[in-house]
This record gives sequence, structure tokens and C-alpha cells, in this order.
Amino acid sequence: MNWTPLDIAVRVGCHLTYETSVPTPVLFVLRPRPEGRVHVMQERLTFGIGLPSSEFQDSHGNLLYRSTFMPGRNEVRHDALVAVSSQPDSRNIQGNLVPVGELPHEMLRYTLPSRYCDSDKLLNFAWNQFWQIPHGLARVQAICDWVHNNIEYRFGSGRPDLSASEVIFGRHGVCRDFAHAVIALCRAFNFPARYVTGHLPDIGYLDPGTPMDFHAYCEVYLGQEWLTFDARHNVPRIGRVKVAHGADAVDDLVAKDRVVKLAESIRGVLGVIDLTTVTPVSRSDEDLRKDIQTALRQDPATESYSVNVSVRSAVVTLTGSVGYYPEKQLATRLAHGVKGVKEVRNQVSIDYLGQRTDPAIAADVNARVRWDIWVSGGRINSAVTHGKVTLSGTIGSAIGRSRAFDDVWVNGVISVDDSGLQIDPSPRHEVSRELKSAARSNSVVKHAILAAFRLDPRVAIFSPDVNVEDGVVVLDGTVGNLKARSAAEQDAKNIVSVCRVVNLLTVRLTAWPSDADMQNQLKAALLRDSLLERSVIDVAVIDHVAYLSGAVDSF
Repeated sequence: MNWTPLDIAVRVGCHLTYETSVPTPVLFVLRPRPEGRVHVMQERLTFGIGLPSSEFQDSHGNLLYRSTFMPGRNEVRHDALVAVSSQPDSRNIQGNLVPVGELPHEMLRYTLPSRYCDSDKLLNFAWNQFWQIPHGLARVQAICDWVHNNIEYRFGSGRPDLSASEVIFGRHGVCRDFAHAVIALCRAFNFPARYVTGHLPDIGYLDPGTPMDFHAYCEVYLGQEWLTFDARHNVPRIGRVKVAHGADAVDDLVAKDRVVKLAESIRGVLGVIDLTTVTPVSRSDEDLRKDIQTALRQDPATESYSVNVSVRSAVVTLTGSVGYYPEKQLATRLAHGVKGVKEVRNQVSIDYLGQRTDPAIAADVNARVRWDIWVSGGRINSAVTHGKVTLSGTIGSAIGRSRAFDDVWVNGVISVDDSGLQIDPSPRHEVSRELKSAARSNSVVKHAILAAFRLDPRVAIFSPDVNVEDGVVVLDGTVGNLKARSAAEQDAKNIVSVCRVVNLLTVRLTAWPSDADMQNQLKAALLRDSLLERSVIDVAVIDHVAYLSGAVDSF
């Protein structure tokens, strides 16, 4: 690593003001990264009066703060005195260039296309434009020169949906777009490149007259070190204070759903207004349709569903019919998980085998609410009229209300109205939970678990054996796939009074596919999974055991 003395002190920070009408969970990335190029001498970060906050690191090592804004005016202030070097950005490469096949695993994600750095769309352009430039620093600098000279900087023109290819062919953007363009072109030549945001003071540089703001640039891995490149200014600068690197937009529906569920799970959140924008990787509608059909066909629980798939502009519409609500829900979940899907509209109808009376439906509804550990602490009232369920009362969290909505879709239910179910996070719900979690007879707990199995399409067809003894559940018997085995265990864990689950279920098939067929199916499933877009995973199947190797972002 190039070492330079930290001989200049700079002051950086921000003052942010937000107006909210409901409690709103937020994440902030504001503090300088703890790296050798800067040293924080003094720092203060406040989230307003009475706003709790907690710090954690993401998979890239960035410092994130998590808080919840209260209704009204919320202010966030960050002020830091930081020691930096008086030397400009280094261009000294330490050691030889590392071939892509020898890069460390953790570097590989920075060589792959992403939503905003769509290098796969720029391969021909990149090679036609820069093929004659020697591979290494000269080629990276040539890319920066081209972006600087051919992309017009327009303050205020940034849009959250612009990718690098759109910026390059549109020929204008802001610093964020300049950085994405350089990163995508570098990745086209297998240079590891990552997005960086931070503070850039005007030390040793004539102020161009544009308002100061957070600045975006990039780093490229050359030799044994990450070097800084900034096509917006295109000259080595002094005093950069990096805040974060590697961050990207919410880029798939699964991430969007996880954001909502995370917000719902925070105690005290009364509701979640989901305004996140899904910006998936660009794929053709026909490829999406085929992948969703394959996902439905290859999932053991959905292979027999009569579900049709159509896609237009990355928006998926599901039609057809299934036997009950959890099957409809599972079809949505599988479509959500396909890389490139922007939205899923589930118009699948539920065709019950026979009609059920309202008292029978009400009995099942009450049992589901009473036995779900996520819901049991609430004071929920239910009414059933002609198959239509109405929920009222109170529950302790937003995620509990979501679970209650899903729980009451038992056989025979036509619709569910939970608008009367209010969230009350006050401590009395904890008392209610303790009372409802009191020890219950083994036979009653077993009955609740079996009822949960019957409503889980992954488990229902296998009828696992259940034994309960003083809160310890033992699952035994055979199932047809690993998904059914893990789903059965989770269903049991979600039941009130269950302390531990011993899973003795074995997987047994009537006809085993070949190792080659299993390996091909697994590779295809990993490629279409939206959560694994940036991961590089090798697959081998030997004697029906799958071996995975490579690198992923997190557990």
C-alpha cells in the first residue's frame, strides 16, 4: 500500500432535515470509513432529541446507522475533524496486475455486471473504443479521459434509474453517473472496480462554482491496491474522505420485500409506507417468463400448479387456479425470486374443493392466530361472514399484523380485511404473550403443528410424524425434498410452546435424477436467483450431494 503522511486537517459533515407523517425506519451512511488514508480526530453524530440509533457494518465494511424518525421534523447532524494527506491521489501501482483467474474471491463481485454498472451491455463498445490501449493503468486512464471528455456534467440532472449504458449513450449526467460509466467500462475488461461516495474538499483545486455535496467516484484494483479515479474532475485530488464503497440501489423484489419486513419487525413501527423503487437487472420479458415457468416447474411444491405466466416490461402477471391461499402465496414468492422481475401481479384464483361453513372457518382462523408465535401476543378478534374474514383488535407489531393476515387464509376463506387490526406496541402485549405461551399439553401442541403442516404446500403432501414432549418436538418420517424438510422444521418452530425441534426427517425419492441433471438444475437455479446476482458460485454434485464453493456477500 502507498503510505503518505496525514498532515492536513479538514472539517467535513452535513445537516439533514426530514419531515415525516408516520414513524419511519431509516438507514444512514455518514461516518468516514475507518481506513488508513484518513484519521478521525473529532466527530459528532446526532439523530435529534430522543431518537434511538444503533451502528453496524454491512458486507462491504461501511459504517451504517439505523434509527426511526418520529412524525414531524427530524434533524441529523454530522460534524468531523479528519486528518488527511496533502498528497494527491496516487497513481503508483504496487506489484504486477493480477489476472482475473487469480483474483481473491472477495474481488470477483466487483468484476460482474450490476444494475447500474451494466458492463455486459457495453462489451462491444468498450473493446471497439479501448482495445488498442495497453491493459493496465493506461487503459483505465483512457476510460476516465473518454468519460470526462464525452459526458456532459449537468448539475441536478441525476435520476435514480439511469444505468451506465444509458449515461454513455445519453452523454450527460452527474458525478454518480460518471462513476458508474467508468466502473462498467473497467469491468468490461475484468478490472475489479467499485463505487465510492464521500467528501471532496477544494484543496489545491479551483472551485468550479458548483454547490458542495457528497461526491461520487470510483476505485479500480490495479496491482495489489485500490487506486482512486474520478472522471468528473479527471485530475488527482487532495483530501478525499471516503464514507462508503460498493453500495448500490435496491435492485430486486426480494430485497424490496426484505426492506419492508425489516421495517415491520421493529418494535414501535405502526405501519410501513413502501416507496422503494425496484431497479432490477435488465432482461428480456421472454427470458423472465421462461425462468419463472422453470422455477414453478422445478419446485416440488408447485410443479403441479395450473399457473400461467405472462411478462411485460419486467412486470409479471400470474393467472390460473390453485387449491388454497398458501399455494397462491408460494407462486408469488417464486416469481419474486427470479432475477430481473420488477413487479408481480398475482391474479390466480383459489378453487376450493368444497364449501365450508362460517363456524368451521372461524374455528380454523382462531386456532391459527392463537398458535402462531409471531401473533399470539395480540388481542385479535375475528368475524367470518360468507367466507369473508374481518380482523379487529390490537397487535404488538407491524410484522405481527402481516403474519395475522397470512395466517387467517385457511380453507374456505374468500377475502380478508385487516383494516380494523391496530398496532399497539405497549408492554401489556408482552404480558398477554407470556400468558399465551404458558405450557400446554403435548397433544394440543402436536395438533397445532399438524394443522400448520396441512396449510404448508411444501409439507402437506408428506404428512411427517410429530411427537411432542415438554416443548421438545421430534419430527420423523420421510419427505420428498430438502425444502419440505426445512419447511416442516420452521413450521414447528413457529408454534407457541415449542422450545426445540429435533428434525429426523429423511429425504427419499422414488426415482433419483442423475448427478449431471441435478447439477445443471442447481446451476440454473443459482443463475436466476435475484439474491445471488453478484455472487460467483461453483457447483458440483457427487452421489446426490451438492458441493458449493465461491464467494457470497453474507450468510
